[in-house]
Amino acid sequence: MLPCLALACKADDSAHSGLDSSATVEVSDAIRLRTRPTNVVLISMDALRPDHLGAGYSPNIDQLIAEGVSLQRHHSCSSWTLPSFVCALTGQDLVSTGYLPYGDPSGAGGMPEKAPDSLVLLPELLQAEGFHTVLWSGSGFMGAAAHLDQGFDEGDGAFDEDHTRQTPAGTLVDSALESLDHLDRDRPFYLHLHLMDTHAPWRSEEHTS
Repeated sequence: MLPCLALACKADDSAHSGLDSSATVEVSDAIRLRTRPTNVVLISMDALRPDHLGAGYSPNIDQLIAEGVSLQRHHSCSSWTLPSFVCALTGQDLVSTGYLPYGDPSGAGGMPEKAPDSLVLLPELLQAEGFHTVLWSGSGFMGAAAHLDQGFDEGDGAFDEDHTRQTPAGTLVDSALESLDHLDRDRPFYLHLHLMDTHAPWRSEEHTS
């Protein structure tokens, strides 16, 4: 299960709104409809129970949900991270992509079959439309180690080949914010932040800071 939070941010970063699930227009066409594309932030969390969002456990996220659009009927195409992201970033089911990964999802038995380079991912579409694309990922299953770094300009997930790593959320958020501080303000950005702290093994803050 991969609960995701998607934000569309105005160019001046003064407001945000939830993305409308009813939109059927192609990404590139939707971008061209605007004179100044919005920035996009995608936050995904590994192994987080969706009923723990909006229930008081995550006040900041709960506030974003309350002010945006909460999509209650979306389903993962797989039970684990790598194939789930293939579906999420291509907009296709696994059969349509032709990608059926094998291997041990835990990573203990080595990296499962990587996603094929032939897949066209969301960040590639946005990059082609002039977006600066950034990936900070706490898991090697969402990044270069799995060939899911296609279309990203920067970030640790775009270059780190270690599929066993679990970077703490605090470190990732700080790095992501630092990246955004150095971006060209005249160019829209797409930031994907993937967090692993909700996935085993769980560690206290003193051991992850």
